[in-house]
Amino acid sequence: MGRVLVLGSLNVDLVARVERLPRPGETVSAIAPIQRLAGGKGGNQALAAATAGARVVMIGAVGDDEPGRAYTVRLSGRGVFPRLAIAFGVPTGTAYVWVDETGENAIVVAPGANADAAIDVEAIERIVADVKREGRYFLLSHEARAIMTLAGVAIPESLTAQNLDSAVRSAEKIGYPVVMKIISRDIIHKSDAGGIALDLDNAGEVMDAYGAILRNCRANVPQAVLEGVALRTAEVVSAMESLGPVGDTISIDGGMAKNTYFCQFLANALNKRIEVASTTELTALGTARMAMRGAGLKSLPPLPEPRASIKPDAPLGRELKQRFSEAVKRAKNWK
Repeated sequence: MGRVLVLGSLNVDLVARVERLPRPGETVSAIAPIQRLAGGKGGNQALAAATAGARVVMIGAVGDDEPGRAYTVRLSGRGVFPRLAIAFGVPTGTAYVWVDETGENAIVVAPGANADAAIDVEAIERIVADVKREGRYFLLSHEARAIMTLAGVAIPESLTAQNLDSAVRSAEKIGYPVVMKIISRDIIHKSDAGGIALDLDNAGEVMDAYGAILRNCRANVPQAVLEGVALRTAEVVSAMESLGPVGDTISIDGGMAKNTYFCQFLANALNKRIEVASTTELTALGTARMAMRGAGLKSLPPLPEPRASIKPDAPLGRELKQRFSEAVKRAKNWK
């Protein structure tokens, strides 16, 4: 499921249907009851994305009035997560729409809260541009909070802790109950990695959660390393294939071959069958066979039967491999 963040206008549309649009100075009667609809370009885009199946967060502004509250309820009811600034003393934006029998329309918009909201669009665009320059397709926690603040959306207080004592002090400063979450560029889905703890009511629970989160997230680092090795292997094999056919099956040995996750991920990265050798020194045996062939021997000893044969079950897309290659290029300059 895709994730979409929409920053835009929210208006209540009051629609009057008429036989024809009025001329300047003329009054015409509506031919149907006035309709009140949810409008605004931002709101329309958010609802369309949610209808298409995306997980949508809507950032915008409404007034502290009945139309604003009704719009918020409508967004929530249609699967959109509203994060809206409330403009006190200013009405929710309203569009007055006349539509004639041919479908022609005329619209007058009173922007209301949309114009009153103090949203620093340029600063938000700079944050997004920085993320794109790093080759990321996701926001880190502090970046998301910065965007919400710039959009005028109220968010709970948050502090960053570098160690256990700092975590306890931060929790006591904020006030219990608190939520704790790991901040990491390498762990996007924090909940899947066990990097989030909810409803912590005292210092003891904070200390227990701090330790548990670190243990859980450290366990995810080896997985990232295994995936990196597999993707690097895929680049090597791709380079070999540019010189000649490699075949549909690749044999592997060594310690990493004992890791079933690595073997399956490698099969998916290569989109080839992986045969896991029954001996951990298949490379040495293969080198010996090559030397024997080079010496003119035609009768070579057979290779041992593989211990396992693994087919790709979800071949990796080109986009993931491209992101990995870009990450490797960026990492070359790290110190």
